[in-house]
Amino acid sequence: MGKLGNRFDGSYHVPVVQVIEKHLRKFAKEVTCVGDSRITQSIILPGRFKRVYVQEGNGVVFFGGKQIYELDPKSKKYLSLSRHSELIRDELKIHTNTTLITRSGTIGKVAIAPAHWDNRIPNEHIIRVVPAGKHIAGYLYSWLSSDCAYLLITRYTYGAVVDEIDDKQVSQISIPLLQDDRMQKQINDKVLESNQKRAKAYELEQKALNVLNKEVIYAQ
Repeated sequence: MGKLGNRFDGSYHVPVVQVIEKHLRKFAKEVTCVGDSRITQSIILPGRFKRVYVQEGNGVVFFGGKQIYELDPKSKKYLSLSRHSELIRDELKIHTNTTLITRSGTIGKVAIAPAHWDNRIPNEHIIRVVPAGKHIAGYLYSWLSSDCAYLLITRYTYGAVVDEIDDKQVSQISIPLLQDDRMQKQINDKVLESNQKRAKAYELEQKALNVLNKEVIYAQ
């Protein structure tokens, strides 16, 4: 039963996954799992809830899995702070460098939260993978967004109608620690630098739009 992982569906026992994990064990310094406390602080799967929306300016930005690749999600809504304050505090809000993974419907889309997403709210169909610290946040994201990791994520898919994965399954995903510590740090730092530049690009774009509105479109 150990090798079966309590799963009898063929999609879980994909031969290429076994090849990937064998390759990792051969070449990595160590293969651990995403739930290792050295890798993640927490992995959060929010519960389902009835949403109360409000007008822009009266709530917090709320978006779904279709928008996680966008710098500024266009199809965003605004969730009531007063009606969802406890849930927002404990489960929903995200912070810079949190890795997001879609877990329902379309499985395995992965993104890293830039600074301007601080305290925004992805919906409950997105798992939050909170890194143990900045020293691992970029590397964790780079691994989970790789082609190999995609296969390790999607192998856990279950559901007769709608595909699903959960937080416990994400915690079991293998992640290699590299033989070359400097290379791992370089990967980590480059990802974080890139994420900072995404936030800066958003800031500059907003400034440009403000100038356009004030000086051109609504100029007196």
